[in-house]
Amino acid sequence: MKVVITCAGKGTRLLPFTKELPKEMAPIFSLGENGIEIKPLIQQIFENLFTIGIREFCFISGKTKRSLQDHFYPDQQQDIPPSLSNFYEMIINSQIAWINQLIPKGFGDAVLESKSFVNNDVFLVQAGDVVISSQIHSSINKLIELSKNDDIEAAFLVQTVTDPERHGIVTTEKDEPISLVTKVVEKPKDPETNIGIMPFYFFRSSIFDALGKTAPGYGNEIQLTDAIQKLIESGKNVAAIKMDKETILDVGTPESYWNALNLSFKSSK
Repeated sequence: MKVVITCAGKGTRLLPFTKELPKEMAPIFSLGENGIEIKPLIQQIFENLFTIGIREFCFISGKTKRSLQDHFYPDQQQDIPPSLSNFYEMIINSQIAWINQLIPKGFGDAVLESKSFVNNDVFLVQAGDVVISSQIHSSINKLIELSKNDDIEAAFLVQTVTDPERHGIVTTEKDEPISLVTKVVEKPKDPETNIGIMPFYFFRSSIFDALGKTAPGYGNEIQLTDAIQKLIESGKNVAAIKMDKETILDVGTPESYWNALNLSFKSSK
């Protein structure tokens, strides 16, 4: 299966840190062979996906994100630590494409840029500033397993949130571990539920037609959530999967990054 990882956002909420370094390169703690390690978030995302069998990656980046591509260029030195050597081995055994989003026009537009990479295949989408801290990756595996059901056009992970202003909010037919979605709204002022979309999805190629018909929405950007709503309105089955008890590390804001650092440190001890 292919995966699209979006990394084209400006990261303005993390300025001045993101003036020169993309937020996707924000360091987090990780448990390595010799104890606690520090690695960029984007590396942890890549390693997690490689571990569950993904080998075809497409990174959507921008003109200020060159350091991301540089990080995925294997170093030829002989004295690199084992953890970095393992990372390079994963890179060598993967197919990696880089696509520039010339003008940042939103999450949905970034996904639309991947159309030529995806072709007509089923594919995953993950935001580049969020990772699931887990050794078993059960939630992502459930997403992949559901993608084998031809009756489901798209699906994503959800969980209860306390800050709906930062999320797409979901209404479902039933309150079950996997439920059909009846409505999604991007950052609503008056949310109908407190079930928020976590930025881990699978789609069929129909999402590109929906995105092509999606006008700018919240923040005057093309929102992936709005395109998902178009799928629902056209009669397609879209499913929400409640996340297992796995920790999400989010570097989107100073507060969430502070929390991510603390959570990643505790989980690596």
